[in-house]
Amino acid sequence: MTSSNQTNVSNDDFRSGFVTLVGRPNAGKSTLINAVMGEKVAITSGTPQTTRHRLRAVLDRPNSQLVLVDTPGLHKPQDALGEELNNAAIKALRDVDVVAMLVDASKPIGKGDAWVAKLIESVSAHKILVITKADLSNYQEIENQITRAKRLVDFDDIVVVSAMKRFNIEGFVSSVSQFLPKGPRWFPVGMRTDQSIETVISEFIREKVIRTTFDELPYSV
Repeated sequence: MTSSNQTNVSNDDFRSGFVTLVGRPNAGKSTLINAVMGEKVAITSGTPQTTRHRLRAVLDRPNSQLVLVDTPGLHKPQDALGEELNNAAIKALRDVDVVAMLVDASKPIGKGDAWVAKLIESVSAHKILVITKADLSNYQEIENQITRAKRLVDFDDIVVVSAMKRFNIEGFVSSVSQFLPKGPRWFPVGMRTDQSIETVISEFIREKVIRTTFDELPYSV
């Protein structure tokens, strides 16, 4: 249902844009998107490369529309599938307004993070550092992660979140929204994702297979 406060916003005040989430595998991109949306739109698991398709999740607010782009985790490819997933993630950096680089608070920043940072360093979009899984680390560890990450890229803003505990999710949305340009509503109100119902169902089935069978079935399922 379309609410009146979503339809009466002046075009001069309305902001909209695309935000790509990037990071190493299992940095928490899909989990963060689900937390922002308040419902499950992206599949998750502890298995690297769970995300295979570029997914757009649409968050409507009275004065803005935020399009979150979920991508496969960037990593050093070991096979053709890895190369294809990397290419999909890199393509998602083009023509977006904000790039959010996710860094796991519970894992030391390493070569993988540095490689991701190098990829986003030259893009023209605003860059936000998002420290994820804050519930798994203490204050000093988070501060150390921020210090190390700031050496890699000149970020426009820094946000610390815990998607599992729903900590500072609104802080992330606010941080991203401030960098959105004035523009139209790209997707109809009520459209939560650009994926067809058939794709959503097949992805949810694949998630359950990955979570329950491990090495018992080919990963290409």
